[in-house]
Amino acid sequence: MKEYVTVSRIRATPGLAWLVLTDATAYADWNPEIVGIDGCIALNERITARVRLGSGAIRLVTMQVTTFEPPSRMEWTGGLPLGLFVGRRTFTITPVDGAVEFRMHLRMSGPLAPLILKSVGDRQPEIDGFSLALQAHVEHITVPKSPILDRLHALAVLVPQFETPGFQFGVWMPQQRNARISCYELGETGQAFVDACYSMGWVLSDFDWPTWKGSEEAIRLRDDAHSLAAATADQLARVLTVMIRQERLAEGSLALHVESGLVLNVLRRAASLEAAALTQ
Repeated sequence: MKEYVTVSRIRATPGLAWLVLTDATAYADWNPEIVGIDGCIALNERITARVRLGSGAIRLVTMQVTTFEPPSRMEWTGGLPLGLFVGRRTFTITPVDGAVEFRMHLRMSGPLAPLILKSVGDRQPEIDGFSLALQAHVEHITVPKSPILDRLHALAVLVPQFETPGFQFGVWMPQQRNARISCYELGETGQAFVDACYSMGWVLSDFDWPTWKGSEEAIRLRDDAHSLAAATADQLARVLTVMIRQERLAEGSLALHVESGLVLNVLRRAASLEAAALTQ
């Protein structure tokens, strides 16, 4: 088995870095290692990458997109039948101090890995070239200021925290001596989520949310992940308003929406909308 890792810090939003990384049609414009991709970069899709080796030779490598979690994580997996050789690229985009850290991990394993590794040579220079070229290309893209982009970004940036294994949105605090009931206390990320919803206008004031929450539209968006994955920004605002307002009447209800995955799916949809808006 052989592993290669490359890391770069990019002065951009996660949505913009993700947009460039997942645009198969534009790899030839900026990537010195993968000089072209045939196919669509989406979950479970098969793609064929034209990979330039250190010798300058181009090899066609077919892979499947086995993980696709906008705008933070993606994985491509390919190789030979029966696990004789497995090549796996894992891409992560993590917000860091107003920028993002891009990390690509290439793992090559299986009984035939030594033979294939010998034929392709040391891949580290090409892997580093991928990372540096992505940084340079993304940082030279001019993004027009837009209120909706700012609003979407405020939610999208929270996706990695909510996806972290063992993430804790908040905790139930023990009942105090003079209190009749216990209370739910938000954690740091949980409070950041609620603050972002209020400060960026996701909690609507002139909206009859108690009536809307029982509508067919509301139930569909709440219970059907595919419908939520196609929701508009206005629909996300209505869903978020119901969740945030309801928490004031039934403490701990927001945590239940976190546990069900509804909140994370809303954040992921915001990230997708942000990425789409950057192309317009």
